[in-house]
Amino acid sequence: MEIIINGNERLIYFFKHQEALDFLLDERHKWHWLKDLPQHFMKAAKEIQTILLDIPTFSAETDIEHSKEGSVHIGTEREPFITSDSKEGLFIKDVKSNFDNIVSFFSIIYSNAHIREMAYNNAIISETLRIQKFEHERTIAMNLSLTLGNYESFIGGQSRSEFQDIINEQRNDQKEYRAKFEELANDFNKYISEQSSHAQSTLTETKNFLRRRIDAIHILSKRGSRKVREAAQVAKEAHETAMERLQAADSAYTEQLDLKYSVKYWKNRKISHTASKYGWLLSVIFSLFFMLAVVGLYFANGGLTTIAEHLSKRLPSSLMVLSEQGQQGDTQSPSLQKALLKSEVSIITTNITGALLIITLLSILIRITLRQFSVHSQCALEAGERVTFIKTYLALMQEKQIKSDEDRKLILECIFKSTFGATTPEIAFSLPIDSIIKAIGEKKSTG
Repeated sequence: MEIIINGNERLIYFFKHQEALDFLLDERHKWHWLKDLPQHFMKAAKEIQTILLDIPTFSAETDIEHSKEGSVHIGTEREPFITSDSKEGLFIKDVKSNFDNIVSFFSIIYSNAHIREMAYNNAIISETLRIQKFEHERTIAMNLSLTLGNYESFIGGQSRSEFQDIINEQRNDQKEYRAKFEELANDFNKYISEQSSHAQSTLTETKNFLRRRIDAIHILSKRGSRKVREAAQVAKEAHETAMERLQAADSAYTEQLDLKYSVKYWKNRKISHTASKYGWLLSVIFSLFFMLAVVGLYFANGGLTTIAEHLSKRLPSSLMVLSEQGQQGDTQSPSLQKALLKSEVSIITTNITGALLIITLLSILIRITLRQFSVHSQCALEAGERVTFIKTYLALMQEKQIKSDEDRKLILECIFKSTFGATTPEIAFSLPIDSIIKAIGEKKSTG
């Protein structure tokens, strides 16, 4: 098994497929320091790792898994794959050992022409090249990559090499930059101190000015408070006088006619009678359905004759003996017994008579519920009229529209008239017996 790197640049032999996969995994692991970059570089580092490392290695792993003894290509001359022991890899490793991760990140971009072109054309990576905050680190990486054309001399003898000189130069630049920064920081701190002193003096003057203003406001507020107390005392006395007059007028009015309690009373009466009215209405409906159910059960059980027959079968034994003796006595007249048993007219008449008795009894219950419904309906109507009369009377009294005593007397009589003086209208509900008696009477009068 062999892996061909960047065309024919390098050829690596492996005895097993797993060794080739471990080689690719180890190459990916050596780029783990990209995860330690600041937040500004995370997207760009992920993009570089995907383009330069993940895509080539994943493609090579797929080819290794599908090929048995053949060769696998990774990287090309146009798009070279950077291994840890290549020129670019050793350059990046050496930069990382002498500088921080940020300079190492920029050194990846400037390690060869292909990566530089890719970085400038990629929107995410090129954005990091324009960060002013890290311009110094980017310049260091650029100088390192452009100055060192001979990577072999870069790899060996760094103590006396050109790379060491460049490092020393960059360190001197850093010292100068730090000195300049400290100078600017000192100037800024001095400026801040001057501004703070000026602000402190201004604040002291402002405090003194505000203190004088506050003292003047206190004096004015004391004067104003005294005037306000005097005005409040006058207003309080006027208010108390007005309240006394209002209470006198209210007491005089309530002494003459205390009708607000009457309004409350009749409202409660109206609510009570209305609730009772609907309750009795439900009772009427329930009574009607109950009557229909009882009559239906009556006819469903065969009427009065069938019910009497069932009851006779459940009589005690002594009564059963008497009934058997009666049956023996009746055997002497079989023709009469058969005539009675076969009389369907008598059975129907008996059943209808029983039904009429049941309907009559239940009709009395329905009449009672209808009477109560009518009474409560009339009382609720009268209570509503009383409330309307009282409110109308109060409104007319306040507007002084009632001037004559006769009008006042007429309205008061309507308000305070007896509740049970008027007759309650009856709801017509005739009994079946009444209808039968009326029909018999009409038949006799016509006959």
